[in-house]
Amino acid sequence: MKRSVVVALSLLAFVLAAPLLAAAAEFKLVIPLPLTCKTAKFGEIMKKSYEMAAEEINAAGGIKGSTLALGFEDSTGKPEIARSIVEKLIEGKQPVIVGEYTSACAKAVAAVAEERKTPYLIVASADDAITQQNYQYVFRQNPVNAHYADALVNFLAEVAKPKT
Repeated sequence: MKRSVVVALSLLAFVLAAPLLAAAAEFKLVIPLPLTCKTAKFGEIMKKSYEMAAEEINAAGGIKGSTLALGFEDSTGKPEIARSIVEKLIEGKQPVIVGEYTSACAKAVAAVAEERKTPYLIVASADDAITQQNYQYVFRQNPVNAHYADALVNFLAEVAKPKT
């Protein structure tokens, strides 16, 4: 997960924020996550992954020379709170949205991102319906639920090759 988060954050931040970085010494990215609810453990794991990715990005010179500075907002795993956080971030001119864990929150964030024409990268939520809306500003780095078993099936067919 760490490597894919590093790659995703680097590429997305570089491509979408490059014009803003020309004069900035720091690129601030605030990420909504569930940090104080029943899915908080997953939110904490994601938070640590983002922090590790930012450390690697910054150690490699940042993004076009700008340091990536992360902030986190607690969505408490509630879609209405996730939506409110993202509305505030977009109004504050954050050029890209990343984050959320639950599919319910990701659906709410995706709707706002699309409505406000702000790119949103889904990194964990897997509900197929989120990216079946034909949104132009919503992207996914992880597989959808419908494809979760694909790797196992391929492994069994190509490597394990069971006899029965």
